[in-house]
Amino acid sequence: MFENGKILYFAGKSFIMKKIASILLFCLLLWGCKKPVAFEYRGLKNFQLVNFNGDTATLSATISFYNPNHFGVNLKKINADISANGNLLTHYVLDTSISIPATSLFDFPASIKFDRRVIFNNIADAFFKREILLHIKGNSRVGRAGIFVNVPFDVSSKQAIKF
Repeated sequence: MFENGKILYFAGKSFIMKKIASILLFCLLLWGCKKPVAFEYRGLKNFQLVNFNGDTATLSATISFYNPNHFGVNLKKINADISANGNLLTHYVLDTSISIPATSLFDFPASIKFDRRVIFNNIADAFFKREILLHIKGNSRVGRAGIFVNVPFDVSSKQAIKF
């Protein structure tokens, strides 16, 4: 038969071991579930005005990014304001799921509609310089294993215009 003191001694030791194991598991989960860092902007491809009707215009481009994370992520949503030469063109929303491999380049097509009067405000400047300054600022919803976080981004790029 066990003495009451010995049973409590073994039960106390077991409790301490379980507590240490759960703390180590929690630390391991925190280390393994690092917050994704923002994608690195790599440029625009196929930049062109597709439609120029009435008061609206449509711009089409392929945007290139690099995923610096050492793990694959899912891009769930993008909310961004797009400006040209300091004038707000439009608010862009992408609401789809894209799987992005770890440390890789990726492209995705974008098509935005905007009020063409914004362009006419700076048409002389754009015509003589043959370029515009595009500024994209917003948030992306990125994550993995069902856990998503908002990752802010702020990108500026000079883009050549062909008339």
